[in-house]
Amino acid sequence: MSSDLERALALLRDRPAWLAAPVERRLAQLVTTVENCARPESAGELAALLAELEAGAVLEARSCDSPADRTSDPRIPRFEDSHDGEDDESIRRTECAECGSEMAPEDSLDVNWKMVCVECIVTGAARVPVRGDYALLGRLGAGGMGEVYKAVERPTRRIVAFKVLKDFQTGHDAELAVRFGREIAILSRLDHPNIVRFLAGGEIDGHLYLVMEFVPGKTLRKVLAGRGRLDPVRTIQVGYQVAKALEHAFSHKIVHRDLKPENIMIDREGRVRVIDLGLAKPMISAGVSGITGPDACLGTIPYMAPEQVEDSRHVDQRADVYSLGTILYETASGQRAFTGQTRLALIDRIRTGSYVPLSEADPDVPAAIQAVIERAMARDPQDRFQTPGEMRAAIKALDRMSRR
Repeated sequence: MSSDLERALALLRDRPAWLAAPVERRLAQLVTTVENCARPESAGELAALLAELEAGAVLEARSCDSPADRTSDPRIPRFEDSHDGEDDESIRRTECAECGSEMAPEDSLDVNWKMVCVECIVTGAARVPVRGDYALLGRLGAGGMGEVYKAVERPTRRIVAFKVLKDFQTGHDAELAVRFGREIAILSRLDHPNIVRFLAGGEIDGHLYLVMEFVPGKTLRKVLAGRGRLDPVRTIQVGYQVAKALEHAFSHKIVHRDLKPENIMIDREGRVRVIDLGLAKPMISAGVSGITGPDACLGTIPYMAPEQVEDSRHVDQRADVYSLGTILYETASGQRAFTGQTRLALIDRIRTGSYVPLSEADPDVPAAIQAVIERAMARDPQDRFQTPGEMRAAIKALDRMSRR
């Protein structure tokens, strides 16, 4: 691992008081890109950002969170109530800044540092960008597939997560949006307490979009960035709930294909929720940038099974079992099982199963937990748990053992 990457990971783990939220988000994005060897120039960008931080430029960046800057871009207002679940004292206000009506705290929405009611969002009294039936309140995040916004679905007045997808090949297929919407409708039938539900999908203004449940909370990636790792008991609790979600999906013949800490939410009640379950098929069908083409790789390399790095299109539920194993390895030990200086080096380590045994990475992890995690990470799919349900049962047995 490069020294720049080590320094960046240390900052994300320690989260010093001077590390402003926008800078932290940018740092996390660059770390993920560098670790996945996705863009050669990202290593230089990471080095430059670290140099700025060390020079004290972060103090200037902190102004990005000031109220004065909140209205600098009227198109997409900033807000605090997001999937990160950070509590904001302003949420306690009970009077709408637009109409003056009384609001329960859970009914108030933060738009440009003003608390407004849903009715003002729906009627347009509070000016926010609108895409079809959806009023966009602010951006939650961005990734390889597109950008996600907190939004109000105006006909139903419910709060949702609205994802606008990146490049896709519409010119060659007039039925693209219809097919995409049909496949999302199928995925919306996945109804499970550990799965973030898809609600709708289609095309607006020439862009494909997805609508999902809005889940206040934090991704497992952010939890690990703040804590470094979780204790063994919490690790198996996370694993058990993710395995239940995968088991439900498998019963509907659906495979995730891109399970990673970024796609696992922990909500404000502590429940684990899996994001983007089954999204791979609609993405391939839509021709989303980064997923189509002869050299496309569907998945996130450090969490991909050996057979998946060989052929990411044709994998089964055992690839998800493997990905969950790598996530639990990282959750328990605080370090990734597979790293590499280059993309090819990383893939070679995955192909050969070259990782530090969990007993060496963290001797404090109980042997029984190590055994479950490392069986899930077996290089040969035949040596793994054959279904998510089988892995869930093994994790449940660990819990029974701990209660004796």
